[in-house]
Amino acid sequence: NYVNFNDFGNSMITLLRILTGEQWPTIMQDTIAHNKTNIPRFVVNLYFISLRLIGRDVMINLFVLIIL
Repeated sequence: NYVNFNDFGNSMITLLRILTGEQWPTIMQDTIAHNKTNIPRFVVNLYFISLRLIGRDVMINLFVLIIL
């Protein structure tokens, strides 16, 4: 399974999946469950939610730019 943050390539694929909205809550829950660095849960939640909100706006702007 390539949904992890172990190396740069897998991280970019995982971030692309999150930005496109493909099962991002599941990825967030798996990241919290397999947290090896003891990062607090609210920090991980804040990261994923802010990435999703900001990333969605960027993706929409890119889509509109391509259409125009």
